Amino acid sequence: MYDVTLRHCKNFDTATFRVVPKKLNIKYAPNGTGKSSIADGIQCAIGGDRDLIESIKPFKDRGPGTSAPFESDGLDEYKSVEIFNEDYVKNVVFLQDSLFAPSFDVFVKTAEYEETLKHIEQLLGDVKHCLEKDETKHLINTLDVLSVNICGNSGLTGRNLLRATAPAKKGLSNGNPRVAIPVAFSSFSAYISSDRLSKWAKWHAAGSEIRNPDDDKCPFCGQGIASLKNVIEDIDQRYTSKDADNLDKVFAGVVTAKDYLCDATVSKLNEIMQTAEPLTSDQESYFVEVASQAETISKDFEEARELASFFRLANVGENIPHEIEECKIDISLLSHFDSERTRSIVSEFNTALENAQQEARVLLGVINREKGKLAESLSGYESEINSFFSDAGYPYRIGIDVAADDQCSVKLIHSSQYQVDNASDVLSYGERNALALVFFMYSALSSNPDLVILDDPITSFDGHKRFAILHMLFLKDDDSPNTLKNRTVILLTHEYEVVFDIEHTLKSEFQPLAKTTLLHNAHGAVSETVIDVDDLKPVRVLFEKLACSSCDTLVRVAYARKLLELDNKKNLAWELLSSLFHHRNVPAFKDGTPLTGEQVQEATRDVEAVTEREFNYTELLQQICDLQVMKTTFDACTCNYEKLQVARIALDGDGADRVSKKLLDEALHVDNGFIYQLDPRSFEIVPDSIIEQCEEMLRSATDAPSVGSN
Repeated sequence: MYDVTLRHCKNFDTATFRVVPKKLNIKYAPNGTGKSSIADGIQCAIGGDRDLIESIKPFKDRGPGTSAPFESDGLDEYKSVEIFNEDYVKNVVFLQDSLFAPSFDVFVKTAEYEETLKHIEQLLGDVKHCLEKDETKHLINTLDVLSVNICGNSGLTGRNLLRATAPAKKGLSNGNPRVAIPVAFSSFSAYISSDRLSKWAKWHAAGSEIRNPDDDKCPFCGQGIASLKNVIEDIDQRYTSKDADNLDKVFAGVVTAKDYLCDATVSKLNEIMQTAEPLTSDQESYFVEVASQAETISKDFEEARELASFFRLANVGENIPHEIEECKIDISLLSHFDSERTRSIVSEFNTALENAQQEARVLLGVINREKGKLAESLSGYESEINSFFSDAGYPYRIGIDVAADDQCSVKLIHSSQYQVDNASDVLSYGERNALALVFFMYSALSSNPDLVILDDPITSFDGHKRFAILHMLFLKDDDSPNTLKNRTVILLTHEYEVVFDIEHTLKSEFQPLAKTTLLHNAHGAVSETVIDVDDLKPVRVLFEKLACSSCDTLVRVAYARKLLELDNKKNLAWELLSSLFHHRNVPAFKDGTPLTGEQVQEATRDVEAVTEREFNYTELLQQICDLQVMKTTFDACTCNYEKLQVARIALDGDGADRVSKKLLDEALHVDNGFIYQLDPRSFEIVPDSIIEQCEEMLRSATDAPSVGSN
């Protein structure tokens, strides 16, 4: 058990609570107590996110001259945390092709799957080793460079031809411009025949753009150029920077690959590239041959690399030996690359593939075992989630499809068998929350954090759906590993129903797995009180005890009337107390008919029997009509619930406006109709903020001019 303290976080100065490892830690509190602040504080303490730490600084500490840094104690044992909150729900994007984006990592990439990949990698170790050698990687890179520098990024056409935009075609369509320079351009040969041709051609074209047709001066040197105008125009047409760039690409590709090409091919390519004549169809075909063979070798290497893909091998099945054979490179059929350096690399590569073929049977066994486990696992996930849908009454089911590495889709299917294309437009707020919570659970199981926080996770669900979610998260069969049971979980909730379900209705399932506490924020200090199963009292038994044990007679009669309401007995005693609480000088029925003397006596005896104290209507009426006395009574109450009852009685007449009266009425009814309640003297169910408002209303009413009673 860890005692945790958080300081200077959002709406509290300190929060002290306990976290029991390997249990469900339920923290119950009304809204505004600081539950989300606790979740953010824990995340800051464990994750150390400086931006988040700055965002949770209390507002009163954000002005100049304040320096109260966030602090935490008791969380050193926790190194990782996952939090389900509204932000998580917003960030779960229900994509069109899959309900849950990280589905592959969550549903497929299990520890067993990772072990299978390692086993496959071991069986294909020689192939992997060969592919990772510098010589092989250099060859593969060179082949790619050669292919791109001949064909361009788009490669060959579907008919295995050079595209019009291919560097070989663009750069050599009019022959090599550096060869056989015309006499008219001989004075520029130093530029044309050098590697500066592209830059020179671009500079020349730029000069022509800024020169007016009638200019007789060179824009560079200012000399007369009247006799050279035709030559200048011919240069712009004959020599373009793009053609020069494409030519340079082809040359660079051949130079890079020359050690992997056979001598005859290098010689032939140089011959083609050095001719001044336009590129012929046969020469173009020669380039295509070289590029095609380069792509063939690259493809064989890539397919060998993909052998390590579980899903490729799973799809191949019995044909694994054939798939390995298909990756081998027959250099005798790829004559352009029949060089000593290429043969050496290819020979080692083919030997590695032959070794892998010898392991094919073992490889197939590994694949089939994992294939069966994965199918069973995915079926299990589907079954669990669809069972939840059914239990919760949602008209959907899901299907999980996976057929390739890093590709897994979760489809949403309506009960009509219609597959929902855009879940975001179909799912209601509650359905989105439910599905996000289910995905969060599986994601947390996958990432396996030290601590899981559920920040008001089931607020939007009714009792039936709430039970289905609790069952999904914590109560699945013991043989199911997909549950948060026996993990360290903090569940923050403002709903008493959750406490009642776990501590009473589902006690046998949750105990000793859960520990429940009530959080209370008193003037910025959050503390907690443990709730045991015995603290949930039958409400009638509880109010009978309170009606005869409270210190103040007025509080006793308030509990007495509560008992009458619980029993649905609007008898004479109820009418008498109703008149008292409504400040009536004479006890009367709702229609204004006064109670007779005998009726008052009978009602008085009934009230005294419940409260075990003398009841004097006139004295109590005098007390509740005196706001100063009621303020004293209010201050003397030891729990917020009783303070609230006193304030409600004091302000029931003309002492409170309609908005204030509504606040009192709603806040008082904290029992929510449950037949089991917490003792309000032991558990501060009513927030201090409500009591502060009551104090202000009493103060305002006390200071206001006196009004008559009715």
